[in-house]
Formats: sequence, C-alpha cells, structure tokens
Amino acid sequence: MKVLRETYVLLQAALLWYNEFREDLEGQRFKFNPYDPCVVNDDFAKWLELTYGKHGRVKINRSNVHDYLGMKLDFSVNGKLKIDMRDYVKEMLESLPITLEKMM
Repeated sequence: MKVLRETYVLLQAALLWYNEFREDLEGQRFKFNPYDPCVVNDDFAKWLELTYGKHGRVKINRSNVHDYLGMKLDFSVNGKLKIDMRDYVKEMLESLPITLEKMM
C-alpha cells in the first residue's frame, strides 16, 4: 500500500510540474500542437535554456533515440516506437542489497 501511495504522490508532483511548465510556455505565447504537445522549435529551445538553464544545462536531443526516465525511446522506424528498459532494470537489480537467487 505504501508503494502505491508513494507512486501516486510522484504522479501528482509530475502533473503539478507539467501544469506550471505549460502555463509558463503559454505565457510566452507558445502554442501547443494538439496532435503532439512534445513538438517544439528552436525558439522553444532558446526560451527553455534562458528559463531553466540556471538549474543545469538544458540538453536538446534531435536524434531518433532518446533516453528518458530509464527508458530508451527509439523512433527509428517511421510510425513505430520501440521502448527498451533492459539497462534500467539491470542497473536496478544490481543495486539491490541481495541477489534474487538468495531469495529463492
């Protein structure tokens, strides 16, 4: 139950941040694409660096493969998305204080 509650809190925090971020963008007269709100242009990249760069360098990725929250998102094939989390799961398992074999 505690894990579910913590997950819910994280989702709420992400939604609150997104709403604030979107308000910031709309305040600068950026228009969101109704079909894909992640599509932006170079003016957005400049604004993002000026607004949030004080917290750390803003990384812009223009390739077909993106690393995001432990996921490798691969858009190499037109119209398809491949999601790979093997490296993330491997790292997570290696960081456990005990191995799974010992538990069985």
